[in-house]
Amino acid sequence: MNLDLFQNPYQKEFSFDRHKELIKKLKFISKIEIGERINVNNISTSSHNIFSSIYRTIFKEGRNKTFLFLNDVIDRSFELLLLYKDSKKISDKITYSHIIDDLVSSINGLKNLQNTYLNDRNFYCDIDTLIGSIFARLAEFYENDNNNLTKETKDKIRKFIFPENKEELKLDE
Repeated sequence: MNLDLFQNPYQKEFSFDRHKELIKKLKFISKIEIGERINVNNISTSSHNIFSSIYRTIFKEGRNKTFLFLNDVIDRSFELLLLYKDSKKISDKITYSHIIDDLVSSINGLKNLQNTYLNDRNFYCDIDTLIGSIFARLAEFYENDNNNLTKETKDKIRKFIFPENKEELKLDE
């Protein structure tokens, strides 16, 4: 995955078509179920059995490669958010909002992966750190929003940042 997001840093027109593959991968992450393993080479999942173990060995698929994939998709998604954030085009604003929604949804897939690899403390902690970074970055977008987010998206982020209806604290304190 080699997207040149900043090929022309002065370009103000963004093309959703150029970013669809990355957005698709972000959506893919949100759909991962407990017990599934990611095959990064063909962006698919498989359950744990002898055939998937052989496939993963032959194609050098493993937790390290999986984590690099996850981290890359999340990082590039936040780069896209920065790219779309101040656009005046309605299509870019909609895309911006959808990417935020997809990032919030990706937490579910990441937590499912944690449950899949519950016995691998290192991988579990890597995923936990990735989830924490999503949380922190989304809080930043929530705090600095200039009316680019829909009410529904703001509500999703607010529920994510402030779970269980706890009293909302000011983020800048």
